[in-house]
Amino acid sequence: ARMPLLRRCFPGPNIPQWPELKVCLVQAVPVRRVRCSSRKAMNNKTTQVVVGSFELDERQIKRYGVKGAWRSAIQRDCDWRCIDAYGHVNNVIYLDWCQEARSRHFAQVTGHFPGQGGIGLVVRAVEFTYHKPMLLGEQALITTRLKRMGNTSIVQEYAIWNGELCGEGVATCVFYDAQAGTKAAPSQALREAMVAREPLLGSHVYLQ
Repeated sequence: ARMPLLRRCFPGPNIPQWPELKVCLVQAVPVRRVRCSSRKAMNNKTTQVVVGSFELDERQIKRYGVKGAWRSAIQRDCDWRCIDAYGHVNNVIYLDWCQEARSRHFAQVTGHFPGQGGIGLVVRAVEFTYHKPMLLGEQALITTRLKRMGNTSIVQEYAIWNGELCGEGVATCVFYDAQAGTKAAPSQALREAMVAREPLLGSHVYLQ
């Protein structure tokens, strides 16, 4: 069954005999084509399937050792690409996880990711403190919550857990209108939707 494959790849009379090519061909097997997509068809239109953050339950709180008032979270694996030369999760990965948690938290509220429609968020400043290294094969829970909301910006807090607190950070984000190319004030509906999900809801959170 390999010869037709070779003829299709090399229609000429001479078929290459590279050792690497032989290895690949020996390992090649017929594979059924599977379509994997984040989009689905509805009424002959293509719409994006938005996967936001999820709400914590008691099982996850106990498993990851979550302390304090947190509601929204995502889970991530410490796979090979996350590991640095010291065998720990690279410090940049923690920030990447926080960014993903922020984007999915926003998507859970609005139904779209930042920058995909209407008002989005851009980071103005970020600070992170590392408490405990994480290793290959472990799992992380990243929690996020709104600490403060201003007229055109918010302050979000993040924490990464794995049985205990591994790191925590805070980011100042500005609401941004991608079409106008400027910062913008969010609508009252968006402000209320964001604040309604917060466990630290209070006068110190929601500022006009």
